[in-house]
Amino acid sequence: MFRTLLMLCVCIVLTACSGTPSDTLIEESVAQQKTVSNMIRVVSAEKLNGWKDQEFYVADVRYELEFLTDYKTFSESLKDETPDSLVGSFFSGFGLLALSMQYGKFEKGQKVTERAEFRFRDTENGWQLAD
Repeated sequence: MFRTLLMLCVCIVLTACSGTPSDTLIEESVAQQKTVSNMIRVVSAEKLNGWKDQEFYVADVRYELEFLTDYKTFSESLKDETPDSLVGSFFSGFGLLALSMQYGKFEKGQKVTERAEFRFRDTENGWQLAD
């Protein structure tokens, strides 16, 4: 009985210290990074593959975005944003232009599936999405 309990504890410790971020952490981090308040939300995210690359862990992720507003309504709402607002500063000027170049004149409810690589760094506070 003691031996079985000891083996179970060793397995749990080894699993917790696997040296890679969990799929859940990766998917939640991608959703956090790609979500834009009142504009874009991540509907789903799935880690497809992952590997170590020097001091980083690289995760290949497929995710689906949904637009919560249309292009015209969103661009008009930027006029009301304050300059220090995160959304206003991010999408003003070239940001909105880049968004329209990538997604076109998007419509409310439109969904887009993308695939990208995200880099994670192992820190004292656990795995963190690298900038």
